[in-house]
Amino acid sequence: MEIKLDNVVLDEINEYLMDENITDLNWNGRELWLDDLNRGRLLSDKKLSARFVENFSIRLANLMNLNFNKHNPLLEAETDDLRISIIHESVAKTGRSISIRKTPVVKRLNRRIMIESGFCPEEICNFMENAIRAHCSTIICGLPSVGKTEYLKALSAYIPAHERVATIEDNLEIHFKDINPRNDCVELKITESFPFEKAIASCLRHNVKWTLLSEARGREVVHLMNNLSNGTWCMTTLHANNVRKIPDRIANMVGEAYVHERFINNIYAFLDIGVHINASVRQDEEITRRIEQICVFSREDNNNILSIIYEDGQLYPDKLTYEIRHRFEKNGIKDPFREGGWHETDQSGKRV
Repeated sequence: MEIKLDNVVLDEINEYLMDENITDLNWNGRELWLDDLNRGRLLSDKKLSARFVENFSIRLANLMNLNFNKHNPLLEAETDDLRISIIHESVAKTGRSISIRKTPVVKRLNRRIMIESGFCPEEICNFMENAIRAHCSTIICGLPSVGKTEYLKALSAYIPAHERVATIEDNLEIHFKDINPRNDCVELKITESFPFEKAIASCLRHNVKWTLLSEARGREVVHLMNNLSNGTWCMTTLHANNVRKIPDRIANMVGEAYVHERFINNIYAFLDIGVHINASVRQDEEITRRIEQICVFSREDNNNILSIIYEDGQLYPDKLTYEIRHRFEKNGIKDPFREGGWHETDQSGKRV
């Protein structure tokens, strides 16, 4: 359920919500910590008043029509551009905990920013642009708050406008239609009556070519794999700290009942690229994010292959598998690490 919060309710934190460089606010019951794109993780000198914390919680609970007390100690909500979570002091012994993640309708990454900031070298920008052109299903991994969704949003700019996209999210963060207004898109919001499984299954009946799943967390991956086996493509994110762990992470998410040899084989057959993003976050220093690893998945001659093509700043182009090379060649891409003519544009069609 999406709600609206007025400025009066947000009065003590409004200055931080208006600051475009601040991405996260975290109140631990005693201190307010901020994540700033330019200055890293900061301890604010502001102390939230007990009145604000209580009124904010009550207002949120009322808007969500939920109880928030020691019997119901977790309260979560979202607005157009905020994702909010509150933990009651009955279980948070340091005091009531408030976490606010800003999800603005902006795209923080583009080709120029990625190269100039050191997020990735030009060859990797070229490779990933060409990978989307070649319809490579991509899974982006990393720890929380490293920028997985932001990178997914950046890659989405290279999907051709005529290839229908479905975004599937419980918290709206991708904003695909807003940042790619010329593209054909269906934005699906997960609810109790419309869970991930139903949303993913519905995509085939609505001529969806690309499924953008905000985060892979559980058994919905089984349905995603089924869609990919029908010839569609996907981008999604998951929590893992190394691309080599992606297959095992997926197997753990779906549970023993679904993990069999065919399912494991399908991971390598229908996923194409894994990307690992890391972030260096220090107090009072700029947050630096970068791509640390890229791998390709293939199933060739009944063997499952995970091949590292980029790691810790080193490129290994000779490690591209036959299957992935063939995928690029079928789409007219002879050297995927060279610029291929597919560029990101703004709403007027001008390259950025």
